[in-house]
Amino acid sequence: RMGCSIAEFWGENGEEAFRDMEAAAIAQIAAGEECVVATGGGAILRESNVANMRDTGLVVWLQADVETLANRVGNSHRRPLLRDGDHAGKLASLSEERRDAYQNAAHGSVATDGLRLETVATRIEELWNAY
Repeated sequence: RMGCSIAEFWGENGEEAFRDMEAAAIAQIAAGEECVVATGGGAILRESNVANMRDTGLVVWLQADVETLANRVGNSHRRPLLRDGDHAGKLASLSEERRDAYQNAAHGSVATDGLRLETVATRIEELWNAY
């Protein structure tokens, strides 16, 4: 859709332009057929995104501690907010800054640390069935 990687788009156009594209994609998905969507961590920064997601489906916050998150992203330089090299430090500050937004956006959450993928899926399914 952007014609390049997220990192390239972000570098050339900035975060605000990226968030605009993200919001447009979320609005389009919300208007379409039911599907599973895995957003980036910053999607909840815009109230319109949260409204579109909550109004049209179940929002699940997949929680993980900073160490787990740092292990998952590794040394990826494809994530613009993690370019400074201190992944754990940046993830810790982002997690703290966004915690309330995640809690307010989500219908439910699953703590994923140490869980197998199948267990996480089962817990999400339980949330869906209760929804």
